[in-house]
Amino acid sequence: MIYLLVISFIFHFISIYLIVLLFQRQKKQDPKDHERELKELEDLLLSFTTEMKENNEKLIQSLSSMEKKPQGDLGGIKSKNENVQENSLLERDMGEKRNDKSSRLEDSKYDDYEPPVPEIEDSQVNPSTTAQVLSLHRKGYNVQEIAKALNVGAGEVELLIKFYK
Repeated sequence: MIYLLVISFIFHFISIYLIVLLFQRQKKQDPKDHERELKELEDLLLSFTTEMKENNEKLIQSLSSMEKKPQGDLGGIKSKNENVQENSLLERDMGEKRNDKSSRLEDSKYDDYEPPVPEIEDSQVNPSTTAQVLSLHRKGYNVQEIAKALNVGAGEVELLIKFYK
């Protein structure tokens, strides 16, 4: 029995030694990896901010060049837009003329069509007990009167009123 106990202590000491050894190795590696990750992150942020600055400068230059352009250039742009609009209107008109014959045929199919009429149901909405209690309470009834009118316990009425205050 003592023999097994001695072997158990030896294994425990070996395992504790290995755990401490692994912990020390991990502790030595963490700062290097951490510093490397920080360096990569800083480089990434620096490149991103540099790219943003370049884009902002390009935008400022393009805006300043647009302000310096004479108004005559804008007229050319408007005429191009007007041409595009006119072309789209012409294409739409041509498409309507083509589809006019087919649409007449389709419309004649549905001349005598009547959509179904939904049946009207007389449905009454019954308010919940909670809504009735709160409504009567707002009208000025006390707890006992509300309980009698709704056939509900006074404690339940009090609870509902307190809950919704």
